[in-house]
Amino acid sequence: SINVATFDPNNEFLALGSRDHCITFYDTSTFHPIKTMHFPGWVSDITWGTHNHQGLIAIRGGSTLISLLNLQPIRQLPVQLRSGRGEGSSVSWSHDGRFLARACDNEVVISDSLNNFTDVASLTRGDRVRCVRFCKAAGKQDYLAIVGHDGYLTIHQLRRSVGQCYLETVKSRFLEAHLLVV
Repeated sequence: SINVATFDPNNEFLALGSRDHCITFYDTSTFHPIKTMHFPGWVSDITWGTHNHQGLIAIRGGSTLISLLNLQPIRQLPVQLRSGRGEGSSVSWSHDGRFLARACDNEVVISDSLNNFTDVASLTRGDRVRCVRFCKAAGKQDYLAIVGHDGYLTIHQLRRSVGQCYLETVKSRFLEAHLLVV
């Protein structure tokens, strides 16, 4: 069954990730499949890069790994990032494609694509993280939404100062105990 569906930023491709360990790319002009790739586990999340990284995709597949694909041509990069186990793990690119946020059990980790995907910031929560998403709205593109298993939505701003990155809490609100995604 399909776990995730997402269009690329230019709406030229649709990527479908499934429980049968595959991701299939479709041409949106014909909706014919153009490439299927296999992963070590369920494909539970996909996020497309933006701006300078439009050809990159981060895919959460397997029990604890995030794989990065370069679509020009489609090939997997020699980078594997630590992720959490289970359905709650997710990934999200920042608006400019520089940063990649990922859930690792009860931690959110930010990697810098300009620095070989080195982890540059992290945040530990009291419960498991279900979903992370960078905001795409103008003026709030450095905001990151985090949903926990406890039903709380927290909004953080990714701050950069003197070569350091950190997450600053902007808002926190209880939504519902079983919220899956934002």
